Amino acid sequence: MSGSVIIGIGPEAKLPEDHFLKLKESDSRRGIGVEIVLEVDNILAVYQRVKQSGYPLHAEINDRPWGLTDFRLIDPDGYYIRVTSRKD
Repeated sequence: MSGSVIIGIGPEAKLPEDHFLKLKESDSRRGIGVEIVLEVDNILAVYQRVKQSGYPLHAEINDRPWGLTDFRLIDPDGYYIRVTSRKD
């Protein structure tokens, strides 16, 4: 792995009402409330690899209005994982 790591902390109140972390308040898994964002260089290659693995996606790949492309997963412990890349 190369590159840098940035840890961001933000209030739940800024999440949209339909965000996974707001919808799972009664879930007691240890990862609930934690979103991990992984920025990759080749989002399509990573997306295809995940799809081929059969791992269930929470949200398919999508171009976002804020200039990123991403897809989303939820791991078995409840961690919300967003894999993202800047649009080309």
